[in-house]
Amino acid sequence: LIGLKPRADDRVEVNPTLPEKAWDWFCLDRVSYKGRILTILWDEDGKKYGKGRGLMVFANGKRIAHSPTLSKVVAEFGK
Repeated sequence: LIGLKPRADDRVEVNPTLPEKAWDWFCLDRVSYKGRILTILWDEDGKKYGKGRGLMVFANGKRIAHSPTLSKVVAEFGK
């Protein structure tokens, strides 16, 4: 449902399969992925988690991807 898709390269891809209005918020936290700890948040109005509106991906606490809608994001891990 959350849409974390493994990749062979040094990127992370999240492509949620939920309809946009299905949930107002969700959090997938502490996911180990390629030596990093990921957090994936969806917060429709920005009030639940206090990190802003939309879909966000964090790696080791740093935001690496954002979309205002519940749509596919791909982010490259910084060196």
